[in-house]
Amino acid sequence: DTKCVTCHNPNGKEKDILLDSESNILNGKVDDLPMVVPGKASESPLYLVLLEDEALRGELEKMPPEKAVGKNPNLAVTRQEIDVVAAWINGIAKSDTPNDSDNSSEQPDENQEPPVVNLPITDKPEIPPVANQPEEPPTDVPNSQIIDFNYVKTQIIDKKCIKCHQPGGKEEDIPFETRDEVLSGSNDVGESILVPGKPEESLFYLSLLPDKPSRKGAAKMPSPKAVKKGDVEDITASEIELIKQWITEGAK
Repeated sequence: DTKCVTCHNPNGKEKDILLDSESNILNGKVDDLPMVVPGKASESPLYLVLLEDEALRGELEKMPPEKAVGKNPNLAVTRQEIDVVAAWINGIAKSDTPNDSDNSSEQPDENQEPPVVNLPITDKPEIPPVANQPEEPPTDVPNSQIIDFNYVKTQIIDKKCIKCHQPGGKEEDIPFETRDEVLSGSNDVGESILVPGKPEESLFYLSLLPDKPSRKGAAKMPSPKAVKKGDVEDITASEIELIKQWITEGAK
């Protein structure tokens, strides 16, 4: 209500995309695509338009618009609010949506995503547990948690990278077992794996982006082939944002 409905209501500038009721949100469309994909925040425009990273948004326009935020800074969406939106979307089963009322016996999507990363914030509100979590626990960042290499390694690298990036792995020439290895690593043409403070120059970050042009020639990681075979789970939008924040803050 405080940051969207001023425009997204029957009399507002964005009256074609109504956000004034749950029914309108769940049934709404953006460029002929569902505004909300139940259980999958990373595929839902309602969540994606809030992200700062253009590579994750794709062709979706940032919301609220920068022009509006410039006039009224209070319209800016916080990391905390983005996490709440993602947790809500990830907690919606297909049978919860108005259009699926006839399929109430349908089981929730077993592949639904966990909540996105909650970056360090204060006065964080409680978010109800998300139903039907996959076996892998969500990558929650406690308020007091310092985002350093050890945290990134435990939460992301060990789960989605280390199988290949270690001695004996398919990518053993680019090991990720220690921070020093990541900092000193480079590819076959000498491009740095990690440039502290500069994610846009770091292959460690670029290779995770879903959009090929944004990767600037870097191969997509984790390998789509490995993901398809079920050898590893694909990286999520929230994990990519966490990696970007870690590098931006100096990759300590």
